[in-house]
Amino acid sequence: PDIRSFFVPPPSQTFFGSYFIDYYKNLNFHASVVYPGYSLLILAVIGYFVGRKIKQKLPANFWLLVVLIFFFIVLGPVLYFKAPLFHLPYILFSYLPFVKGMLVPCRLVVFMNLGLITLAAFGLSCFFKKSALNYFSKLAIALAVAGVFIFENMLLPLPINKVSVPSVYQQIAADKEASVVLELPFALSTSFFTIGQIPSSAVLQYYQSVHHKKILGGWISRVPNSYPNFYSRVTGLDYLIDPKIELSKETLGQIKPMALANFNKLNISYVIVHPEYYNHLELRNTINFLNETLSIKPEIKDDLFLYKMPRK
Repeated sequence: PDIRSFFVPPPSQTFFGSYFIDYYKNLNFHASVVYPGYSLLILAVIGYFVGRKIKQKLPANFWLLVVLIFFFIVLGPVLYFKAPLFHLPYILFSYLPFVKGMLVPCRLVVFMNLGLITLAAFGLSCFFKKSALNYFSKLAIALAVAGVFIFENMLLPLPINKVSVPSVYQQIAADKEASVVLELPFALSTSFFTIGQIPSSAVLQYYQSVHHKKILGGWISRVPNSYPNFYSRVTGLDYLIDPKIELSKETLGQIKPMALANFNKLNISYVIVHPEYYNHLELRNTINFLNETLSIKPEIKDDLFLYKMPRK
């Protein structure tokens, strides 16, 4: 993130976010998740200086160290202020096994905020103990502080997507035999590498929560770099990954035996084509390839093309 983003509300903030849309357009999405709010920062500073005077109750320097360590981790490998300035120690993490797999360091802003919250809570607690306010006055102040913090970080309406599952997946779920569903367009991503059309992968993987069958694509975690090479070498699937070129009848005839054999090896029982993720040319090529290779016509249901492979 740009270091300014710690002091700039995200564009999704309910009351002020619209003023900073243009600012965040020039940055990546992750830059918008590091804003802690001014109320938390101010209370944390107060809590730190109070804590230094009462060391036996709060090791203030320890919590400051926690905040600073995670602050520098969140900044990532390069200090960014309007433009990249210079490398930070985080760059060393990219050479460490396991740790180098962490792609988005600003996710760890949660731990920075926990350090700030500890300091802020201690500062507020000390204020209450030294004040002559009654219980209800203290409660009102605590609620007011919490209210300001919520006001600063409020995200309403919540950014959510409504996803309805096509009824065809209920039909597949009713099939009790072990099988594999091939969703098209094919998409596979680990964030390190990407195969196919990623915009479709998250939604199509969500449908698996209904049909409970194995799938070939989707979003997966860290895997060996040989993974994408495997898919690109499977005859039949290799074409469906990138169906930009129309195949001749002769080429289709040559590919057909090997493609069918590979589909059987992978235990593919259902092929589902989602037209909304294709342009016209790629959709036509995909349907032509499947019709010729599988020698069956699709069932059109819920605006999807469903191919049910014959059981052996």
